[in-house]
Amino acid sequence: MTISYKAGRRIQGISTDRTGIESSQGYAGGDCSANAKSGGGGAGAVGNPQSGTNVGGDGGAGLSSSITGSAVTRAGGGGGASWSSSTNSSGGTGGGGAGSQNAGTAGTVNTGSGGGGGGEYGGNKTGGNGGSGIVILRFTTSGNGYDTPTGTHSVATDGSYTVISWTAGSGTFTPTSSYDVEYLVIAGGGGGGGGLGGGGGAGGYRTATGFGVTSQSYTITVGAGGAGAVANGSKGGDSVFSTITSEGGGLGTGEAGGNGGDGGSGGGTGTNSGSGGTSATYVSTPATIPTNVQVGSRFEETDTQKMYHKVDTVTGADVSLTGLKAYYKFNEASGNIINQASAVGSTDMIATSDLVVSGATYGVTGKIGDALSFDGTNDSASASSTSTSDWSFLSQSGVAFTIIFWYKADDFVANRSFFATSNFGTDGINIVSKTDRYIRFLCGNTSAGFMDFTTTTVIQPNDTNWHMLMAKYDDASGVGTLSIDNGIVETKGSQNLTNTSSPNYVFKVAQDGLGAGYYKGDIDEFSIWNRILTTAEITSLYNSGSGIAVNDDVWKEEGT
Repeated sequence: MTISYKAGRRIQGISTDRTGIESSQGYAGGDCSANAKSGGGGAGAVGNPQSGTNVGGDGGAGLSSSITGSAVTRAGGGGGASWSSSTNSSGGTGGGGAGSQNAGTAGTVNTGSGGGGGGEYGGNKTGGNGGSGIVILRFTTSGNGYDTPTGTHSVATDGSYTVISWTAGSGTFTPTSSYDVEYLVIAGGGGGGGGLGGGGGAGGYRTATGFGVTSQSYTITVGAGGAGAVANGSKGGDSVFSTITSEGGGLGTGEAGGNGGDGGSGGGTGTNSGSGGTSATYVSTPATIPTNVQVGSRFEETDTQKMYHKVDTVTGADVSLTGLKAYYKFNEASGNIINQASAVGSTDMIATSDLVVSGATYGVTGKIGDALSFDGTNDSASASSTSTSDWSFLSQSGVAFTIIFWYKADDFVANRSFFATSNFGTDGINIVSKTDRYIRFLCGNTSAGFMDFTTTTVIQPNDTNWHMLMAKYDDASGVGTLSIDNGIVETKGSQNLTNTSSPNYVFKVAQDGLGAGYYKGDIDEFSIWNRILTTAEITSLYNSGSGIAVNDDVWKEEGT
């Protein structure tokens, strides 16, 4: 039975299967002002900025868990380096390394804590290494068997419970029947920066009860701590249990400054100014989800007394559906690919914008559900609209847009178009692969303002895995941006468009406007927005590499 609730109502539900209820951590690292003689703290909770000119910011505090039977705090942020030996910063509780005027202190092993920033007393000193992560599973002993785990692990008991902890490398957990487990997955902490550097961020921290397992093998990976350095530290390694991934802690930057590294929690920034790194977004959802619930409703699980609120989002980071012009899921088995923007709640969908498929293969395994596969010879998909003006918001003066999609390339031949409304150098937009797996971004009109840049750092990974490509352009600033897998972001600025013409062609996937430059590979989850999505929104769509469907019902635990 489907029940509808009014916005703002408190919904009470009983959930004996608590799968998906998750506590998680991810916070921004500490900032540092220009020419300070200290570094910002890494994140456990929110990292602290430098304290005065000479004192590094303390690392943020970690979180406590009793999954092993007693309360243990883990995942503290690393402290920022200090100029003065009498005012060294503290690492965050939970194993965060202290900052120093000498070498930074390492984060504690198997806590996912960040390394402290290194000073420059008698020469630039190295930041501390981040602490390695840990993966812990807890379950009722009676009736719940398992094969001998692989990898570096230990097995303990806590009353009527079995507790298995993996402390390094990779391994497996293989139940011999179906039952629920509690998990704690902490990634490796980020390494601290040196020479008055920022503290490393704590590794991502995810924990929940009621995760259902069956008689199969589950992958375990324990993320290593990121290395401290004289300059920028290194990001921590991801930790994994089954489908649960905690992202490694962000690196602390060195004396040169710049923003701290993004990660499970953000790294602190070095002495010459910058902002702390941002955190990964983890979404907490109740196990029993009401449907047809208006935005703003609240849900309380009676057995856990956890409170959730319904979010008007693509994901749990409050990504508004405003400006969603087109959304293609590629789940159709035949016929046109339907623009799902209106179906998921957008009021900005382009009319008559379903994709007409030519030759492509339906029903291949996608990033989420199915995908469409293109042969690189003559397969494509084109918007059914006959009016090119429907797509002017991607290439005219004054535009602002973001395009995000997942792709799995079969080769990296130059000049294969991911999508386009133009040929090279004509009205419209075209994003194509280039030699050595770089990407070229063209937008506008060559005779009336034109942005054209080929990446030098953003490069397609040399594999056949799924990857998320993001392209955005804001004519107000004249800046175009590209990134892959929410990683390195490359921009080109100061190129405003003066074009007022409609594009030469309607929107096409896997070919350029003239019907050449065919892309070879699979494409899935294609969304087009006529606004600039924030870094946090893009991170949410990436969803730690798992992706997320735009029409997912999303509830967030109160306070997350």
